[in-house]
Amino acid sequence: MTMKNDNQKFLKEMGIEISKADKEYGKIISRLSTELLVYRHENDLTQKQLAEQLGVNQPYLSKIENGEKNLSIRKIAEITAKLNGDLTISFGISKLDIEKNHLHKKTETEKQDLRSASGF
Repeated sequence: MTMKNDNQKFLKEMGIEISKADKEYGKIISRLSTELLVYRHENDLTQKQLAEQLGVNQPYLSKIENGEKNLSIRKIAEITAKLNGDLTISFGISKLDIEKNHLHKKTETEKQDLRSASGF
């Protein structure tokens, strides 16, 4: 059993139900905080240096990296622009999302097939 399942089981036993919206929110915050943390480490930046680059203070960045800050879409867009990133937001419900996901999976499979064929 994974830690995630253990936590969910514990919460359920305590009578605490986590809504689907809260689960999705947790996933989003986790992805954003992880991306910032990885970016910072890949670029050998301190929190203070990255905070200055983003135009925020270090404690604010710390809260983002720790998943403790609820960011507006506007703030996420500002951070993305300052890091020259590409922001993609999807509900994952439209035909376009499904086709895009299918194409991505197909492309990844093709890449794996090419790697296998070439011995990598």
